[in-house]
Amino acid sequence: AANNVQTAAPRAQAQVVTQEAKSPDQQLKEFYQQQSLLASQFPQQYDGELFDVIVLNICSMAVADLEAIGVSLDDLYSDFDVVFSDFNSATSYSGPAAIRLLRASCGQTSQTALFENAPEQCHLFKNLENLGYKSNVVMNHDGHFDEFKGLISKFGGLDSTPFNIDSMPVALRGFDDSPIYSDEAVLNAWLEQSNDCKPCAMYYNTTSLHDGNQLENQPRVNSKDTYSIRHKNLFNDIKSFIKKLEKSERNVMLMIVPEHGANLKGDKVQFSGLREIPSPAIVSVPVAIKFIGSDVQNYSQIVVNKSTSYFALSEIVSKTLKTNVFGGNNSVANLLENLPKAPKVAENEGTIMMYINQRPYIQLDGGDWTPYPQN
Repeated sequence: AANNVQTAAPRAQAQVVTQEAKSPDQQLKEFYQQQSLLASQFPQQYDGELFDVIVLNICSMAVADLEAIGVSLDDLYSDFDVVFSDFNSATSYSGPAAIRLLRASCGQTSQTALFENAPEQCHLFKNLENLGYKSNVVMNHDGHFDEFKGLISKFGGLDSTPFNIDSMPVALRGFDDSPIYSDEAVLNAWLEQSNDCKPCAMYYNTTSLHDGNQLENQPRVNSKDTYSIRHKNLFNDIKSFIKKLEKSERNVMLMIVPEHGANLKGDKVQFSGLREIPSPAIVSVPVAIKFIGSDVQNYSQIVVNKSTSYFALSEIVSKTLKTNVFGGNNSVANLLENLPKAPKVAENEGTIMMYINQRPYIQLDGGDWTPYPQN
């Protein structure tokens, strides 16, 4: 009998080892298979207190960038209800990031699938439109760079004409000298005319933090030197917008979702500002949600430290619609029960980053997987 026990142990161990030793390609394939099964089930109709959904999609702000300028998440999001401190943007470029956000209602897909049509149920704003929401597209830039406007319409399902901002004050100039308008002016102008949609589903895209921006009517400087100024301005503008929303007595679910980081620090592989490889420091972005409404039950801020991604946001929107949070019938904490977590997989064209045994690895153009240096 003693012999049997000895032979049994190594065999059991061997099984565990083969289980662990999936090739990275297998791991990736399984990840996409699991993700392909995910889809948010929005309610057929909504009978609760009406509320607007406002999504502020911010270019170039990762957790690492906040660290680089000495801004803590606690301070930045002190008056938000839910904070995701390790949200995976899944890419390091704006167009793909916006499409991923707008398709939050299904699981994560490969980079190539972003530029193919997705089922309508994957489109977050279409799901809201089916419940009577009116979609609004607002940007503080002209949307021409990298065909951004066309991408969110064609692949993100947001086909309403962008809000007209031509007469707004210019705050910055892009690296191509195109005007970038004042966030405060654009957001407030939208709010003033937003009464024609009850409820509104508003998508806002700001490039105020983008690399290469210059402050309007100021001497040219390296844009990295003005990042913290631009960041402070942007969040002062957002705070003033939130105050106006609170005064307007509308119920609002407001989400801040950065597209990707700026890579202010840089590392051994990519010097500061480069984003070819979706490294952990670039794709780990700080996301926050605020519920604005007099009857919302909220006792204290909830911080989600686990890796999550876009699908989790769609699930929270869907749950909010199922439980009349704004009528005081459900607490914010309950919305976060069984929140879908997501392993950190990120892609750009020709580049994939994935964690293997808790360490980031990258694959370039379908080649070998190599560890990504972590400092």
